[in-house]
Amino acid sequence: ELFLKFYNLACIVLTAPLVYGLMYFEMLCSEGQRPSASVCFCAFSSGENLLQSLELFIHLFIRIVPCFLPAILTRVYMTFFYDSNANILPFDIKGFDEVYFLLSTLFIACIFIGLVLSSRFFVGVYVSLKRPEITKREAFYIGSICCHNSNVSIVSLFLSFVPLLVISFFSVGILLVIYTIPYMLLTFMNMAKYLYACQMYTRDISKLVYNEDGSCEEI
Repeated sequence: ELFLKFYNLACIVLTAPLVYGLMYFEMLCSEGQRPSASVCFCAFSSGENLLQSLELFIHLFIRIVPCFLPAILTRVYMTFFYDSNANILPFDIKGFDEVYFLLSTLFIACIFIGLVLSSRFFVGVYVSLKRPEITKREAFYIGSICCHNSNVSIVSLFLSFVPLLVISFFSVGILLVIYTIPYMLLTFMNMAKYLYACQMYTRDISKLVYNEDGSCEEI
């Protein structure tokens, strides 16, 4: 059991820097550059970069957890509180657990809704990668400004990937890893770049300062 806990911790510690490197690679591609594959491992180049990746992961995790709260609660109920012997529905199909099927469908739907709701935080990730000199809190705040009045467009962009995601899952995840995820990251990076550029034209958000009391002002 101790080994399993250590293994899970190691997976988190390694996954966050690798995802950070992949997103940084896609961000450079969206800027018109042609980075080498070694950029995907940039988080391991120094202790500072490793801490940057873990800090970004923590800030992103804190923000997306509320989006997946319905899915988490549904899964907790299915795991610890659901009784398969209890006949809740007025009808019964022998050999088939209708309630568990409905709960599983609800769980999948909640995950999908969570993905849709959390997709708007991608702009904050882009700002953090583009401007590493500012704090992660400032980056996500600027990201929220960039997403103002654009949430519908972000959700529509995410929904456009649903058919590709479904096909990818039928490929046992192979297509998901080698094509779908990189393609989605690059697309969302270009979207974030566009939203960030639009705000730069209307307001110089490079001069925004995020104060400790939660207020924001220009310098």
